[in-house]
Amino acid sequence: MDYKRVNRRTRMTRKERYKMRQRKRRRITLAVICVFLIVGGFVTNKIITYKKCQNISSAVEYYTTSNIDNSLLRVQNMELKFSDGDTAVVTASGLSKEKPHESRKVECHLKKSNNSWKLENLYKLN
Repeated sequence: MDYKRVNRRTRMTRKERYKMRQRKRRRITLAVICVFLIVGGFVTNKIITYKKCQNISSAVEYYTTSNIDNSLLRVQNMELKFSDGDTAVVTASGLSKEKPHESRKVECHLKKSNNSWKLENLYKLN
């Protein structure tokens, strides 16, 4: 039988037990801090996006340049086709992100909710 393994904890000195508890506390504290930082970063990103997208032109620029599909390098021209206060259709043109940077035109369908514009659909026109 391996009595050394069973009795190891009982033979630890007070100082060793204190150090073990300190290590556990450090790990738990570090994990809690990491969780708070990740959640804080996520919430901060959502708040910034919400504030940015309160203006329709800023929302179109944000969604057309940050979207992975059909994204633009930057918006050069923007035209509001339709708006009734809650929904809007905007065409935006600019250079595509993919090389070679060709001219691209996209149509954005936006909906206003909670005083901020949200992207419903993004269509590539040419």
